[in-house]
Amino acid sequence: MKHVRILLVGLFAAYMGFAMLSPLLAPLVRTLGLAEVQAGLIQSVSAFAWFLAGPVWGRRSDLLGRKPVFVTGLIGLGIGLGIFALVTQAGLSGALTGAALFALLFVGRIVAGALFSASPAAAQAYIADVTSPAQRTRAMAGLGAATGMGFVIGPAVSAALTNFGLIVPLVVAAALPIVGGLIVAWRLPNPDAASKREQPPRLSPLDARIRHFLAIGLIANVVLVMIQITAGFLVADRLALPPQQVAQTVGAALVISGLTVVAVQLGIVRRVKLPPVMLLRIGLTASLLSYLVLLAADSIALFVLAFILVAVGIGFNEPGFTSAMTLAVETNEYGAVSGLTASAVGLSSMIAPLLGTSLYQVNQVLPYLVGAVLVATALAFAWFSPRMRLAASMARAH
Repeated sequence: MKHVRILLVGLFAAYMGFAMLSPLLAPLVRTLGLAEVQAGLIQSVSAFAWFLAGPVWGRRSDLLGRKPVFVTGLIGLGIGLGIFALVTQAGLSGALTGAALFALLFVGRIVAGALFSASPAAAQAYIADVTSPAQRTRAMAGLGAATGMGFVIGPAVSAALTNFGLIVPLVVAAALPIVGGLIVAWRLPNPDAASKREQPPRLSPLDARIRHFLAIGLIANVVLVMIQITAGFLVADRLALPPQQVAQTVGAALVISGLTVVAVQLGIVRRVKLPPVMLLRIGLTASLLSYLVLLAADSIALFVLAFILVAVGIGFNEPGFTSAMTLAVETNEYGAVSGLTASAVGLSSMIAPLLGTSLYQVNQVLPYLVGAVLVATALAFAWFSPRMRLAASMARAH
């Protein structure tokens, strides 16, 4: 449907801007004179804001409608990234240093995280509104493909723009979600059926229908973000590359990774009707393999292989997680469950940067050993837990 494509265009623009920071983070942090753990804190504070705001936005989308909440998230992300770019420029010029620089970088990331969490929650609920249970996994794969394309194009553009300095990609990143938000505000029609409930239902993360999927989704996202945050440092330290080449190398790996995500979600998930639990089992296996490769990676080729395996994991885990969550609840709980899904992503993005960078400062190998243990635990749970087997049969029943 045309209006769904417009929604995906907005999401693509937002994630493209969001992904542009990934290849820049390690060189920016070191150029600004900050430590690796401070990079983790900068990422984590944004994720903490996302974690707190996600459930609120999911329920607000039930009250206000999906479109206004979705657009608010896109514009808010652009504002937050714009603040981050301005503060970074002040740091690069020497106008801001030390605690003031660090605190103001926090402000930009808090704004970005708290407001952007509205968009994925509203988009997921919107797609759940307009699809049947039989169509749900394929539709969520389309949403994932739009996200994946953002992560393909974003790092590539970012790496290319580093030829003009480290600040230019940040400015472009801030502009993209604002442009996407304006397009959606202009072109996306208001849904015919805005919520008629005065008060949407609340949904506990401990609800027996969804808590097992939330736990798996949390771990899957933790291991993903840990790789994204620490890989730049690992490339720089193991291969002894200068900052600009680190950004370009990580950017190229992320481009290949993003293309792999799109290929998996459009070429496999949308064509082969696998139940959500099976998607999670395949995705977690790929994630585990990616960590094992990173433990031994000492060349660009091995780093690229690790990122490809990460992408295969994302390609299967993301639609498995999101479709399983909506299939497990009633239709009047779509906004609430979408908010919890966004909150799980935020919580994992809060934990992973702090965990990954802290472990990395102790020893380069520790983040990947811990990540391998986490994903192996989740994989065992996905295969052998009676609760997951029951959830799989319930999902098929839909």
